[in-house]
Amino acid sequence: YWTGDITKIEYEKCGCGRTHARSPDGILGRVDDMIVYQGISFYPSEVEDVLRKFPELGPEYIIYFENGEKGNRCVVEVEYNKNLYDKEKISVLREEVEERIYDTLGIRLTVRVVSRVIVPQVGMKVKRIL
Repeated sequence: YWTGDITKIEYEKCGCGRTHARSPDGILGRVDDMIVYQGISFYPSEVEDVLRKFPELGPEYIIYFENGEKGNRCVVEVEYNKNLYDKEKISVLREEVEERIYDTLGIRLTVRVVSRVIVPQVGMKVKRIL
């Protein structure tokens, strides 16, 4: 869209009979949210999709570059689910998440599984990319 939203449009006739173009998956991301790291472009929503597949992880995460903007390491910091917390399994979980991100996006990101992530807010929106 011209608004900067990224979506997938389907033009096939809907099962309900509608013939208008539609976006069954809603807004997938924003053009200005794209991260380019080590020559690969990805969106925070793609990382979020991977994180949501792990019930051991909580709902909050942030993505940032160590050593400032476009630093030497891109880090995903994510909360663990306090109901499923097992300290001995944190290292294994971190490795599994890193592998799943690599398998999905084709890039190695550093994952840190922590007890709490503080996500800054800008107005009514959370800022997941720092």
